[in-house]
Amino acid sequence: MKDIIIIGSGPAGLSAAVYGRRAGLDILVIEKEYCGTGQIAESGQVDNYLGIPGIDGYSLGEKFRESDAYQKAKTIYGYLPYNQEVRTVAILAQALADGKQVAVPKVYGEDMKFILLPDLTRVSKGYAGIPEPIDDGPVATDTQALVLMPGLVFDKAGHRIGYGGGFYDRFLSREPDHPTVALCYDFQVMDRLETEEFDIPVDLVIWA
Repeated sequence: MKDIIIIGSGPAGLSAAVYGRRAGLDILVIEKEYCGTGQIAESGQVDNYLGIPGIDGYSLGEKFRESDAYQKAKTIYGYLPYNQEVRTVAILAQALADGKQVAVPKVYGEDMKFILLPDLTRVSKGYAGIPEPIDDGPVATDTQALVLMPGLVFDKAGHRIGYGGGFYDRFLSREPDHPTVALCYDFQVMDRLETEEFDIPVDLVIWA
């Protein structure tokens, strides 16, 4: 039997869950949305979340642009945001403005391909409701492209928990030469995650 059952995993529900766990209580959070992210998933900026003042995708994007990985990349294999992921559209738009090619994934069965996307508005809901390109091409072929890795939780060694589809691990197994970067908020970062043998860690985790 649970000590507390919380309905909804928006900022209030998640805050209650965190403080309940700190008090040693057994907590269950119930959320109708996919992967349980609630209203926080739709927020471009979250103010004072669990004591964190004003985190936003722009500041995180600036850290990303200053990284050596971004400076060296000619192509960015990004993703369109879903649930509590960093809002990447402005980051990808800036990459286009910086003269880089931008591609985002599109799922085909158990596989995914990165589709070049010079127009970030040509997207629709695809696999599991995740935004992806409307068009099937052109397919990106830059084997040195910088890959932005989505995820729910990361640790400081670069391990991640994704959505369980294994798409990125399979892709990087086929094309292992890509540098990889994860962008996340600091409440998504843990000291250590349990990993599986087939998990591929991210080269660099940037958080704000």
